[in-house]
Amino acid sequence: PPPPPHELAFEALRVLREIDLENPEQIRRFYFGISETIRAYVEGRFRLNATDLTTEEILFNLRKLEDLAANNRERLEFFLKDTDQVKFADHEPTDSEIEETYERALAFVESSIPTPTEEASP
Repeated sequence: PPPPPHELAFEALRVLREIDLENPEQIRRFYFGISETIRAYVEGRFRLNATDLTTEEILFNLRKLEDLAANNRERLEFFLKDTDQVKFADHEPTDSEIEETYERALAFVESSIPTPTEEASP
């Protein structure tokens, strides 16, 4: 069977961690990559077509997800809006903002890994 979505996300985040963030183009690459990683994780974990939806569409659909805790919903909303600022609004993040973005992505995945009970459910 394919690896679970959280394992794929952890590996993608590990790879993104190795990007040289001294170059502004690489920072944009990092933000597009980290956004895509979390969207793919949401798609795999919660069965929400997050890779093809806009941030607004994802946020609208998150309300329907019963197995996503409210604090994780808020965490994801902040993460998506934050990454969009760099991807589409030409925001140039500071080193600390880049680190916070990475930590938010990692924390979201860690806190939303399915429990053994959820994994056993059909």
